[in-house]
Amino acid sequence: MLEDLAVVVAAFVASTALGAAYAVSRRRVEVSRPVKQVVVLHPSDLPEQVDTRFSKIVLEAEKRVKMFEERVLRVVEGEDDDGAEA
Repeated sequence: MLEDLAVVVAAFVASTALGAAYAVSRRRVEVSRPVKQVVVLHPSDLPEQVDTRFSKIVLEAEKRVKMFEERVLRVVEGEDDDGAEA
């Protein structure tokens, strides 16, 4: 029984020694760092963006609100588009 234990311990010590020797003897491999690339796009390079999230009804309402805001600004600035004082 002691001989079996001695064989197991000897195998463990031998494999550990071989593993340590292998780890020490290995040369380090130089790993190159990845190159970071930056891509700069000009607005003219991009296709025209179309907002498809909103329905046509919402887009039409936004257009009318914008027209109303412009009309209110003209009235406030004194340029009444109907020709009559408000």
